[in-house]
Amino acid sequence: MNVEIHIKNFAFDPADITVKQGDTVIWTNEDNVPHSIKGTGFDSPVISSGGRYEHKFTETPGEYAYSCGIHSSMHGKVVVTK
Repeated sequence: MNVEIHIKNFAFDPADITVKQGDTVIWTNEDNVPHSIKGTGFDSPVISSGGRYEHKFTETPGEYAYSCGIHSSMHGKVVVTK
């Protein structure tokens, strides 16, 4: 299953999500500035305006905090369940 997170107004929407192990999270940058995703076990390249980054969560169930590697005030969390 795919779960979408929108990057807009210098925030992740939604910031916190719960997915099942094996689901793919897709971040789409809807801002006019670049962003990136930095988390434990997953790091995106710079995502330009209109760009996307996908990560399939095959990791052990748990909480995975992430932030924007460019704008440190932007935070989110992915909770992975079985």
